[in-house]
Amino acid sequence: MTECASTTHAVAVHHSLPCLLAGFANKDVFLFYWGRKWEKIKLQGHSTAIRAVAFHPTESQIFATASDDDIIKVWNLEERSVVRTLKVAEGVRTLKVAEGSDLNIGACRRGGLISLVSPLESDKKYKMPVDWDRILSPVFCTRIMGFCPRVGKSLLIAFHKETIQVWDYKEGVCMAKWEAHDTPTRSAFFHPRLPYIFTVAKEGKIRIWSETSYRQVASYFFGYADISSMIPCGTCNKLVLGGRGMFKVVAVDIGREEQENEAQKQMQSPSTESAQTSAGATTTGDEAVFALRTPVSVELENRIVQIRLEFEEKIKQEVANVELNCKKALERGENPS
Repeated sequence: MTECASTTHAVAVHHSLPCLLAGFANKDVFLFYWGRKWEKIKLQGHSTAIRAVAFHPTESQIFATASDDDIIKVWNLEERSVVRTLKVAEGVRTLKVAEGSDLNIGACRRGGLISLVSPLESDKKYKMPVDWDRILSPVFCTRIMGFCPRVGKSLLIAFHKETIQVWDYKEGVCMAKWEAHDTPTRSAFFHPRLPYIFTVAKEGKIRIWSETSYRQVASYFFGYADISSMIPCGTCNKLVLGGRGMFKVVAVDIGREEQENEAQKQMQSPSTESAQTSAGATTTGDEAVFALRTPVSVELENRIVQIRLEFEEKIKQEVANVELNCKKALERGENPS
């Protein structure tokens, strides 16, 4: 066990190296190498709390960190240095006041001050310090982030302030930005096996987007009102969704012809203009391509676990009985065999 002086906000495990990446509330980023007796290496570069960390799934030397100050940094693991800094939003916030108030409020993130201006005294400004880490909810920060696993594609996806952003992290260019859902987005990622982007909202709506045009191609509604997460399986086309008191396993079916067509599109690099134009992400009528099969019920999963536990308990009882009989036989001087 290793101890740190701040709250852990995000953790990622390297897919092939004995390395763990962790981001903390006090802006610290640490690499932990458990193959080196948990050697701890501190990385410096952020000025506010870390909200998300991610290793690249195929390029072993690339990882990323995101913080409250609207900054994503892409790092080289071997050199332990920043190779690209992405500014996902402006560092200025606007605060609202109650209707009918005669005060105008402006907030500057960088200066750490709130300025108050009254129309009756326009020549006067009242400034007061503000603790942004307490005022800003994590919903405004980059709290979902991941890399595209396709070879030759230097793409990074991030969810920031209710918008999905896709970046070319090598060029430092935002390829597309759109609002995926009307309710809070709980997960967004490049599928590890299929050339699509998957997102899910709190109310249970899954949407599937083209990785090349960023248009919506399919959607599926579960009807659960409190989805908290969704992750893909790396070896099959299944998704796991977690919510309050439940989880669901969903299989994604895609037509072979459409999969080949989409793979062919991956060979063509879309222009920035077409990506921005399609960022509205409207349904294209291709929804028949996908079929999300009926999810596995958590009750069935719980029953399987219960049966296994009962079987293990029965074995323990039998072993205990045998040991007790052997002990009694030895005490009587008998041969236990």
